[in-house]
Amino acid sequence: MSCFERTSAGALAALALALAAPDAGAQERAVPPENQTAVAVTIYNENLALVKDRRRVDLTGGLQRLSFIDVSAQIRPETALLSGGGVSVVEQNFDFDLLTPQSLLEKAIGREVRIVRTHPETGEDLVETGTLLSVANGIVLRIGDRIELNPP
Repeated sequence: MSCFERTSAGALAALALALAAPDAGAQERAVPPENQTAVAVTIYNENLALVKDRRRVDLTGGLQRLSFIDVSAQIRPETALLSGGGVSVVEQNFDFDLLTPQSLLEKAIGREVRIVRTHPETGEDLVETGTLLSVANGIVLRIGDRIELNPP
């Protein structure tokens, strides 16, 4: 079991960690606040604070991709640190996007989605499955052998 201390003023941070043998198919794992073992906050002038957030993470060998959840969107990304025995950071990214209908659609491009339509007379729901192709200037879906634009 490894314990990591991340010093930051926090946002959602995705960190790819390299351990023994890199694995190209690393799955992303959330590191929620429930994994927190300690937190310390020092408040400074000019809206600055130092947050030491310690969370326990069990790691296996190879490349690991971790997402630290519920961290402040006001983080200064250059101040985020990760430490632990035998761990090195390969890449560090910060996703500041808020959860909106548009951001959900953008993250679903290329994925299978379901569309539910209600028959106006019977009230019966019709569920169709398709692939979301684009959300630029409207929604574009491939449903079976047809392309549908801006479904209702």
